[in-house]
Amino acid sequence: MKRLLNQYLNLGIKGKLEPSLVIRIRLLNVLNLSCLGTSLIYAIINSSVHEMATLINLVSALVNIGIFGLIATKRYITAFFTFLLLTTFIGASFAVLFGKYIAAELLFCLGIAYAIAMFENRIRIFLGVAINVVCYVLAMYVYENYLPVFKETSEQIKYFYYPNTAVFLVTLFVLVYLLKTENQRYEKTLQIRNKELNALNHTNEVLLENILPASVARELKEKGEVKPRLFKDTTVMFTDFYHFTQKAEKIPAIELVRELDNFFKIFDRITSSYNIEKLKTIGDAYMCVTGIPVERHSHAIDMIQAALAIRNELEEINKERKEIGKDAWEIRIGIHSGNVVAGIIGETKFAFDIWGDTVNIASRMESHGEAGKINISAYTYDLIKDQVKCTPRGKLKVKGKGEVEMYFVEELI
Repeated sequence: MKRLLNQYLNLGIKGKLEPSLVIRIRLLNVLNLSCLGTSLIYAIINSSVHEMATLINLVSALVNIGIFGLIATKRYITAFFTFLLLTTFIGASFAVLFGKYIAAELLFCLGIAYAIAMFENRIRIFLGVAINVVCYVLAMYVYENYLPVFKETSEQIKYFYYPNTAVFLVTLFVLVYLLKTENQRYEKTLQIRNKELNALNHTNEVLLENILPASVARELKEKGEVKPRLFKDTTVMFTDFYHFTQKAEKIPAIELVRELDNFFKIFDRITSSYNIEKLKTIGDAYMCVTGIPVERHSHAIDMIQAALAIRNELEEINKERKEIGKDAWEIRIGIHSGNVVAGIIGETKFAFDIWGDTVNIASRMESHGEAGKINISAYTYDLIKDQVKCTPRGKLKVKGKGEVEMYFVEELI
């Protein structure tokens, strides 16, 4: 029984529809079934009282069946207005036939409520109420001027008034119950969707913050863009693996990528512990920066400490690899400090990046370094010389930069 009721209530609900429209269609199904049942009952009762009333109710029943057809074929607006016209027509007809005290007031009120409940568009609500009022006024005009066709007695009135009132109250109860259950269902669905959206938003935020620095991600969400900004106190680090090209020729591609992934995860863990922003990996190269997006005076020493941690951990890993007969992965690290411009450019596949001569020199520090060494510029050395023991290398010729003074970092003092 419950299954049949649900199938009936869902008549005409196919595909994705707005929740408010789904509620209106279900309400229309209930109202139309009530009107159909009332019409059939009255047709039987009226058959022994008045032929015209019988005919009206039979026509009403046929129109109700037609309304079900309109609903089933998704002609919702047509079905809504057809039902509204039908109810007001019945009210007007009974007012003329039997007197205005029979059905007119009840159906008039029901029609007004129906017009307000069925439509969200103000024009449609106004049109529905106008149709209802015009039919009612017309019926009352005919009644007052031409008197009812059938002059009923008090005993005959109850055949129409009491059943009509009963049907109206039952229908009202069903509507209230249906509205309540539909609202509960809608609220439950809304809560589920809100939870799904919140979970999705959280996932997106976590993903965005994994791609971009937290403050940059917030600015991008709030403003839709991240304007390039100059940072004066930053330190940039580049790393790459010594003789990587030769290793790539000997190791299968999948294994090579797996090895790089393991190493870069170590780098990520270490740089994160020093609040250093990883920018990107390019092949076997790893690039990161400190001092942005939040400026701090310890940017240089923080980077040096991270570089020492990376070098020391790789030394331990290489000892274990040699014990089991595997080749060592030796790393070169280059560091330089200075001004950079940072931001996001382009409209798709956002990536936070930095630009400037500081970046170029940091890259040269790495390429002019040695395996297992941390090569830094004189500018970075001046920032950390009181905290770190370094070995001078003198001035080395760098393409496009002339002679550049460099130092190897040994250990913390």
